[in-house]
Amino acid sequence: MSLKEIFICAGKGLGDSLKGIYWLYSLDNVQRRAQQERQEFQELSGKQRQQQKQQNKPSPRHHHGKEEPRLLNRVMQCCTLNGIVFGLSIVLFKSVLLPVLETLLSLLSTTNSTTSTFWSWLQFLLHLTFDGLWVLPLFLLSRIVNALWFQDIGSLAYRYSLGRPKTTQSLSTLIADNLFSLIIQALFLVQALLLNYTLPHLLGGWISALIFHTHTSLLYSLYSFEYKWVQMGMPLHQRLNYLESNWPYFIGFGLPLSILTGYYGDWVVSGCIFAVSFPVFIIAGNEGEVRKWGEASPSGGGHQEGIRLKLFSLVVWISNGIFKGIGRETSLPEKKIVNKKR
Repeated sequence: MSLKEIFICAGKGLGDSLKGIYWLYSLDNVQRRAQQERQEFQELSGKQRQQQKQQNKPSPRHHHGKEEPRLLNRVMQCCTLNGIVFGLSIVLFKSVLLPVLETLLSLLSTTNSTTSTFWSWLQFLLHLTFDGLWVLPLFLLSRIVNALWFQDIGSLAYRYSLGRPKTTQSLSTLIADNLFSLIIQALFLVQALLLNYTLPHLLGGWISALIFHTHTSLLYSLYSFEYKWVQMGMPLHQRLNYLESNWPYFIGFGLPLSILTGYYGDWVVSGCIFAVSFPVFIIAGNEGEVRKWGEASPSGGGHQEGIRLKLFSLVVWISNGIFKGIGRETSLPEKKIVNKKR
């Protein structure tokens, strides 16, 4: 392993994440052509049924299911809800409405001290009203809608790129897998936030920022690729093993989203940025080809095992402790993740 290999793999991941928009339009064109072919087939079938009806012959029944959404339309809906309806309203409230009211209040008032006191209370009440009546309800609603739309985007991208999902898991195993995945992702995010708040006091600021972005880049890569991996039938321990074993690629892949969401201190604005950008990363994760250790070696000496970055070991151990006693069928032993060979 060398620094050159790490940067080449990370650069491949970064390049794949930035090609998400190109892949979005490519897959949307594939879906559009497939829908046109289905529509032409249905029109032809309709004409045949009409001819059979005129000849008094029984025609076979055709069940028309609900028309599937367009991939590009789903992405645009995410951008509209999270970027325009939600995000732009927050920007207008903080950057336009509040400064205008403060300016008007200062022009109407005669004493600066009274204006300052009154404005501090008015600003607090306005923030409280806006957050309670608009931000919080819309945030909760958007989380639910986004989850459904993200699933649609992941399913459509997989179907028009890789074919039918390989759903070999039983329902109970699938539910347990998703539950463990949510818990592990939540704990890993808490781990990243705790390190981000504690490490600046122990280490330099740039070191703590590097560690934080490493965590969030891996987490966002897991978010993006999980739609593909689940439909491929990969269990959770295999997904985490694959992520930790090829961490340079996944750090490079998730780095743009990590920087975009980490730029603003406001978690609501960061959530809007994530929701607007994430659909493109889902598609990029579906189309991206992971560059593994040894493939970047200029000597061409075959695949070489790289150093594994075991950042998920602690949260897996905690998750196993939380769910201990549920049973072997639904538990995720930590040793499986540690000792699993690729």
